[in-house]
Amino acid sequence: MGTVGVLSYVPVATNAMSPITSAPIAQAASAQTSTASAARTAKQASTSTKAVAGTTSKPASAATQTPTSAPTSTPATAATTAPAAAPAAAPAPSATRTIAGSTIQTPYGPVQVQITVQGTKITNATALQTPRGGTSSQINQQAVPYLVQQTLATQSASIQGVSGATYTTNGWIQSLQAAIAKI
Repeated sequence: MGTVGVLSYVPVATNAMSPITSAPIAQAASAQTSTASAARTAKQASTSTKAVAGTTSKPASAATQTPTSAPTSTPATAATTAPAAAPAAAPAPSATRTIAGSTIQTPYGPVQVQITVQGTKITNATALQTPRGGTSSQINQQAVPYLVQQTLATQSASIQGVSGATYTTNGWIQSLQAAIAKI
């Protein structure tokens, strides 16, 4: 405790440095308090277990000793919680779903995006429809991979888009927003 008091002293002239030096000290003091609290809780739990069981044996030494490493709530929690009834069926892990966005009409043709999500994370995006014919096919052949890459990177419809494919980009964003809204 004396070391903590000495290390926590901050002269008025160096007040600008106090947030840097006081945070570790506060954490150390909190760690000491947590360690002592965990030891008391473990001791109380073993005492209450004795009283309930009607035995007079001494509590295990591991439950009454103060841990020397960083405190964790696991020993205290394990010692104080009574076994609970079997939990209800746990929710299934996030399944992979495929969601199609709205079809957006652009001056050059329709744009529709389909995303694959696991939980709330977008794992894939594909173009179900893009403008076709003439230069539209060539532009979209180059633009769609960039739009997919940006969608996966941002995990949202807030993408930069592709220069030269403005209508496809705008249609992609609108369709993507519709698909994300269905997550």
